[in-house]
Amino acid sequence: MTPTELASLEALAKAATPGPWETSGVTREFGDVRFMFINKDGLGEICRLPLPDRSPKGYAPTICDQRYIAAANPAAILSLIEEYERMREALAAIVDCYGVGYKTEAQFCEAVRPLIADARAALEPQS
Repeated sequence: MTPTELASLEALAKAATPGPWETSGVTREFGDVRFMFINKDGLGEICRLPLPDRSPKGYAPTICDQRYIAAANPAAILSLIEEYERMREALAAIVDCYGVGYKTEAQFCEAVRPLIADARAALEPQS
């Protein structure tokens, strides 16, 4: 993913209704189409998705699609972006250290040791 694509995704996530989102399982009919909703906190409607049995043009998301859309809410996307950036920073620090030109292997190891610790910390799940 390019930096531009990542920035665009982050902007979209920040502008959207915050998560978490959920599928309630509640369906309603509007005309000839039955819909299932993705909600925020069981209240506000984020979107309505046509169900397969009466969908227009023969296509409709499945319950798996609905669960995926709900799971890919702005809070989840922003968390993934944060984790990606944290790991990228840790990797960049190690890569930058590599080309410095240490006289001995011991000097290199001493310089890179705290960077490896930072990289390990970046790999730990964040709450």
